[in-house]
Amino acid sequence: MPIGAYDLYLSALISWVVGIDDEHEEGTASVTLTVPGAVVSGQIISRGAWRKAVAAQVGSFNEPAGKGLDELFGTFEEEIPKGPEARNERLHIHLGDVSLWQDGSNEPLRFKTWRGRLTQVSGWSIGSISRN
Repeated sequence: MPIGAYDLYLSALISWVVGIDDEHEEGTASVTLTVPGAVVSGQIISRGAWRKAVAAQVGSFNEPAGKGLDELFGTFEEEIPKGPEARNERLHIHLGDVSLWQDGSNEPLRFKTWRGRLTQVSGWSIGSISRN
């Protein structure tokens, strides 16, 4: 992805938190993002942690489907670039414990996981939105 199509600083933060190759599955940091039509607030998580969480969500109501989804997502991992050049290939940000505030809403939608394209993020800050 050409530099300028996404926020280089946000991509660097993600790599610092979860590793260049998303190898630090335990890494998290609170972040708030501005995306078209919404503000998204949550914890940066690795692609692998996101994958496991999504599969667990599906598995909570259909265990075979959750396992199948995890295996399917695992095949995609083989296609993802690794190493220092991966920094310029990061396309998505993965969040956990998410609050999504839509334009005009008084209360957020809450999700266990969220995945968004880095090119859609127009602004961001460290920290989560708090009602206190």
